[in-house]
Amino acid sequence: MNVRVALGAAMAGVLLAVGTQVDTVTHAVDRSAHHAFAVSAVGGAAVATSPAVRLTPPVPPTSPSTSPVPPPSSGPSLGGCAMYPADNAWNSNIRNAPLLANSTQMINYIQAHGSDNLHPDFGENPSYGIPFVVVPQNQPLVPISYDAYGDESEPGPFPIPLDSPVEGGSDRHVLVLRQGTCTLFELGVARRNGSGWLAAGGAVFDLTSNALRPLGWTSADAAGL
Repeated sequence: MNVRVALGAAMAGVLLAVGTQVDTVTHAVDRSAHHAFAVSAVGGAAVATSPAVRLTPPVPPTSPSTSPVPPPSSGPSLGGCAMYPADNAWNSNIRNAPLLANSTQMINYIQAHGSDNLHPDFGENPSYGIPFVVVPQNQPLVPISYDAYGDESEPGPFPIPLDSPVEGGSDRHVLVLRQGTCTLFELGVARRNGSGWLAAGGAVFDLTSNALRPLGWTSADAAGL
């Protein structure tokens, strides 16, 4: 009985697959639609297509694939930017990674206690996911203000268009990738504020570096990554 977790970059993607091998997850958004989402997996993974997916008993393990394992440099990219360096943990290929000793216990616990409270929010509804946009390197900067976690946020200005799509619900995430510098800008609980944005917090990630944000700092999506 196998459990493998693949965390794919291209901004916001977490896929938990039980009894399934997953190599890469990609997440794409049509800028003109402002809310189109597509999630795909490579390596024989089954991707949920409904907004509420219940965990089911794992399928019997299959023999490891004999196909060549792609090098890290062939990982996901967006707007001409690689999703972190090839040796970054997010780009680890786990096709042949050893299972944890307590893998079976973890699966059994999830099946016994997960129920409807644990499921991936992938689906056709565009609100299930965080929209993002790609902007050119010369995108104008706008002022950024914070009203909650300013002490754990990078100061503005940010190159975030005033018409950027905002995630539905109360989280109101805004994600922008700047080409050229390959920098990711994030806002959480974002609201238009005059000629700029007001947010609970903001984060800036250099996708060309493995450097981490200060220990203990939150991030715009509250993952703390």
